[in-house]
Amino acid sequence: MASVLWTCSVTSHTREPKRCLQVICQTLAAQLFDIFSFVDRVGDMLHQKTKGIAPPDDVTFAQRRALPLGFLCGVLAGFTVFSLVHQHLQTLLSGLHVRHQTQDPVWREWERDWRAPQEDEDWGRINCTAPQMRNADDYYNLIDRHQLHCEKPVMVGGQLLPDRTYFSGEKWMCMDDRFRVEPGRCVVLSFGIGEDFSFDDDLDKRFQCNVHAFDPTIRKPTHRRSPNVMFYDIGIASYDRLHTKPKMARYMTILKLLQLENTTIDYLKLDVEGFENHFFRDVIRHAPNLLKNVKQIGVEVHVDRDASIMRQKMWAYFGYLKCYGFKVMFSEINPVTKLRFSLRNHERSCCYEVVWARERQW
Repeated sequence: MASVLWTCSVTSHTREPKRCLQVICQTLAAQLFDIFSFVDRVGDMLHQKTKGIAPPDDVTFAQRRALPLGFLCGVLAGFTVFSLVHQHLQTLLSGLHVRHQTQDPVWREWERDWRAPQEDEDWGRINCTAPQMRNADDYYNLIDRHQLHCEKPVMVGGQLLPDRTYFSGEKWMCMDDRFRVEPGRCVVLSFGIGEDFSFDDDLDKRFQCNVHAFDPTIRKPTHRRSPNVMFYDIGIASYDRLHTKPKMARYMTILKLLQLENTTIDYLKLDVEGFENHFFRDVIRHAPNLLKNVKQIGVEVHVDRDASIMRQKMWAYFGYLKCYGFKVMFSEINPVTKLRFSLRNHERSCCYEVVWARERQW
């Protein structure tokens, strides 16, 4: 049973809570069936004993002697299983951000007018106007609403720290054939490390991806971490500041420095503690065509409870991503409970993991 609970704690990240609950229920049913079968056998034997009927020949003295103890153990096991499942489901569902299949007019109108952009058109000229965000629920529902399904989700990186009951630093990638993430040839840009290179190292070891990692805050000089992982003492921003520390640079500047302007980026990771706003603002306003070469974008989005203006801005940026052909494929609320808050009678968090992908055959 413990192995099933552990499997489901990982499965929940794949956005398949129904499957997880089904596995738990099936396992629980099997456990209870064994317990009830044993109890039923005990009942038959006790009934026979009260009527003076000799027990079956296949029942040994040791088994008869163990019946009371076995009955007690069976009852205790039943309560233990129920307690474990109840406790785990509370933990599981508290960290699970269930998607909404809303039929709100906002979504109907948006999807009715949406069309996939052409590769040869200038994305800077695309007239993209997101519908008005009526309240904070629209923002969180947009994050929740998965518009793209992945058949082969893969968790990359992450570590289970001793004082935590959840993974930290993991990211989700889709390995469907349409995305053509080819081992040995894949290219990944990883912004935001914070002393946790598990994502970058995992991409190197499992897929031999060429990883460019960035973080100006961890006091490490630019260096080659491994044959496939290169670290840069630079952060992402909407401005260039390369001669003073912390070094910051625009996305277009970094691509030019690395000579990646025309290179396909298999995965763009942004875990930069709020500077994703700088990235979106700069790229969408000045160089949206740079996103044509990006297959998947994984972002930890940061918006505090009272930051209504920032929520409006991120809502607009999400609208542009949709206009460029990116759709939400994964999303997950931050598991740290102290970051949660109540807003409009819903439990929300300042931080969400969101992955967008372009729906096309690469």
